Amino acid sequence: MRLPCCLFVALAVIGVTGRSLHDRHGQLFSRDELVAKCRLSLFLTLEDPEGSGSKKRDLFHHGNETLVRRMRLPTDPDDPDIVEAYVIKETGGGPFPGKKSDESKLIHWQNRYKEGVNTADYKIFAERKTKFGMHIIGLAGCTGLLIVSKKGVYMAHYWENIAFNQDKKTPRPYPDQEQAFEGTVIRGLEQGVVGDPARGAKQEQASLRAVAPALDDEDIHAFLIIPATGQSDVGLGIPDPYRTYWSRIKNTVGEILPRLKPKTDPTDTDLWTEYPYRPVEDEEEEPGKAPWLWRSSRGRILFKYDPNHRRADGTKVKKTFVAIENEVKDEGSFEWND
Repeated sequence: MRLPCCLFVALAVIGVTGRSLHDRHGQLFSRDELVAKCRLSLFLTLEDPEGSGSKKRDLFHHGNETLVRRMRLPTDPDDPDIVEAYVIKETGGGPFPGKKSDESKLIHWQNRYKEGVNTADYKIFAERKTKFGMHIIGLAGCTGLLIVSKKGVYMAHYWENIAFNQDKKTPRPYPDQEQAFEGTVIRGLEQGVVGDPARGAKQEQASLRAVAPALDDEDIHAFLIIPATGQSDVGLGIPDPYRTYWSRIKNTVGEILPRLKPKTDPTDTDLWTEYPYRPVEDEEEEPGKAPWLWRSSRGRILFKYDPNHRRADGTKVKKTFVAIENEVKDEGSFEWND
């Protein structure tokens, strides 16, 4: 399970001395490099119906291999160790070149100059005849957005040092933090972002407004995955560091998808789940071992969909699955028949 807030303080006392914003994104690897400490890795997971080698049955469900293959699921969704191993497996094990999952396909998330950019994509289930997955890895101060319904999914990744706390690499069109947030987050939700034509224009963010009618239904739910603390050179950063910006994201999403308007009445059902994660600190790393973001489920978000999932009794259903770090989220994990 996610470590409690009280442990954040304990870590600061026993020697976690903090980390600057630049360290999160550039002390070991710059945001522009292929392998970055806090890089987006949002994939389209293409599951091989014939299987891809031996699997550990203590971690994954398989179903009857002679029938339509079931979505792989953790055997015990309440066991954080099993869920963690599952999430690592499903998201490719880490951003080492050549070690991505053979079931994952990387979607373009950098421009042709290998510069990190805020990104978003979606899938509408009616357009998909086979199972797939989307995931983010390497969150270390960045923010993730996931919207799930029984009709589709929208996922976005927002760099901390572009959208919320500018560094010198923030694109030139955004001379201050407010314009950077509006131009790289709100504009993406409202209009989408193609990118600078002079720098290899690509679809950086799909417009949530454009796909909202195809995505909206009565089961829709949104997740905002946020750093519990901000950057700091000494000790842990302030808690809830970008609340004003996060509230604007939620309000904008609520304007586009009215069911997701943030609730002000505590008696109303809130269709938002916030997940504050603990960013990896440099001082946590262990000499001789791979970084925590590469060998654990910390900073990872996983979504999966299967239009032909078979339950243990053989019943065929449509199924979605959501896991954040080492926790399965029931709010976005649905089973249904048309």
